[in-house]
Amino acid sequence: MGHSAGGHLVARMGQDDVDLPSVVRGRIRKIIPISPVADLLPLMQTEMNAMLKLNATSAKAESPASQPKPDKIDVHVWVGAEERPAFLAQAQLLADRWQASLTIEISKHHFDIIAGLEDPKSELMAVLLGE
Repeated sequence: MGHSAGGHLVARMGQDDVDLPSVVRGRIRKIIPISPVADLLPLMQTEMNAMLKLNATSAKAESPASQPKPDKIDVHVWVGAEERPAFLAQAQLLADRWQASLTIEISKHHFDIIAGLEDPKSELMAVLLGE
């Protein structure tokens, strides 16, 4: 599970081109990207790209939405209904491309979407724990 840029990272962890030891990869059973950055191509048009130095090739290679769904790993994308449109679109794109479950949590935004992790009875925790 990871949030925002962390959502990008956990989505990438399931990809075959990420160099994880097989013992680590074998332990990954579920990936829950929360408000993920799933497509890096739009970042090429931002000021952040001066630091990121993305080009079309690297952005596509590092974009989870441009890669196949991880094999034998359950994926559930999570996003707040009150997110900025870009985060809603990124979450929807990843869920669509990977044919993954998608939860759009009502009344949540980018900074409180992870609040469910504090509540053992929340829907987010139920998904995380497979209940």
